[in-house]
Amino acid sequence: MKSTKPKEKKNNSKNLQGTLFVVATPIGNHLDWTDRAKQVLKAVDVIAAEDTRVLKKELAKVGIKPQKVFSYHDHNEDASTKGLLVLLSEGKDVALASDAGTPLINDPGYKIINAARSAGYTVIPVPGPSSLTAALSVAALGGNTFFFGGFLPSQRGARQQLLKHYKSFSENLVFFESPHRLREMLDDAEEIFGGKTQTVACRELTKAYEEVKVQTLSEIRNHFQVNEPRGEFVILFKGATPEQLGSTDTEKAVSKLLGEGFSASDILERLQTTTALSRKQLYDLITRLKKLIDPA
Repeated sequence: MKSTKPKEKKNNSKNLQGTLFVVATPIGNHLDWTDRAKQVLKAVDVIAAEDTRVLKKELAKVGIKPQKVFSYHDHNEDASTKGLLVLLSEGKDVALASDAGTPLINDPGYKIINAARSAGYTVIPVPGPSSLTAALSVAALGGNTFFFGGFLPSQRGARQQLLKHYKSFSENLVFFESPHRLREMLDDAEEIFGGKTQTVACRELTKAYEEVKVQTLSEIRNHFQVNEPRGEFVILFKGATPEQLGSTDTEKAVSKLLGEGFSASDILERLQTTTALSRKQLYDLITRLKKLIDPA
């Protein structure tokens, strides 16, 4: 692994220094393998994966026969972490790979990464496919930020409680959902967010039956009431539009900020996106109130 393994630090007391690679794998299309991911997975001594059978099958499609595949999932994470640390201490290179997509995006793995880093081993990301970023790239919901909620709870009460909490978020909301819970999730979302909420439903991304629907929440909910949900889903909701301050509330906000010592330019930048006043109206209001506070 001369081209990927970092040089051993001279001041490290270990004679051997294994490296932990965190490797992204395709989410459905084997053409999405990166050359670097294949190179790393061919060369490492051990690959840790949640479902070893699935990963071996995917590796076989691109002609990779791993040296050893290690089971690493939620139910054996503590024991597996100890075993992988032993391998790293012996100078073995280890790859943590998701069955599909990028490790730690709703997958186990943070314990081994934290433990390896704490023990002084180098942790190297090998980036690649992710259903999260794939869905965001085609959703076109606008805005520069998003909130990723993973899978919502299967219990309706807990799911509704979280959706009510997320309702006021200005960030676009992104969730994973399984086909057998999709209808219930969309029912709750429509009840809480409202049927007119702009929604994107991504199904089976990069696979043969890929589907991306961009409609209102009501339209998407109705579609899947008629059509049986199949495959894995990424569901996105347009973030809430913050309520804009009226003239009275804007005046109160300006007075408060002036009293706290903020400059006119700072107040203008802070409030122009949250007030219903135009930029000129806001500037005139700040100037007028500033003269009242400091006539000189």
